[in-house]
Amino acid sequence: MAKMSVGIADNLLLSVIRAWDTTGLVDGDFKPERPRIFVAPAMNSAMWHQPVTRQNLSILRDQWGWSPANPEGWVTVLPPIEKSLACGDVGSGGMMDWRDIVRQIEEHLNLSKNQA
Repeated sequence: MAKMSVGIADNLLLSVIRAWDTTGLVDGDFKPERPRIFVAPAMNSAMWHQPVTRQNLSILRDQWGWSPANPEGWVTVLPPIEKSLACGDVGSGGMMDWRDIVRQIEEHLNLSKNQA
């Protein structure tokens, strides 16, 4: 999240994000809507509550975030949940369950289990 929010592209994923069509204008006739990136953060509770994380989230959610009120947004942050974390703590910061992530992406793409 930190590197994404300031435009650092020092690996393949961040390079793809840096080259992302945030305007929806590239091949605009082909895309029915602006392409969106889903971010599912996972970290320990101390990291999640760190002020720098709040700043990064503010950029991703408040400035670039998609919502019905901001259809120009291109990022959807899937908030972490409270659970037993990899470090052994129990608290907020755990990645949302993968089934919920898949469901949200399917909803965005208008997919259903009945489609083949």
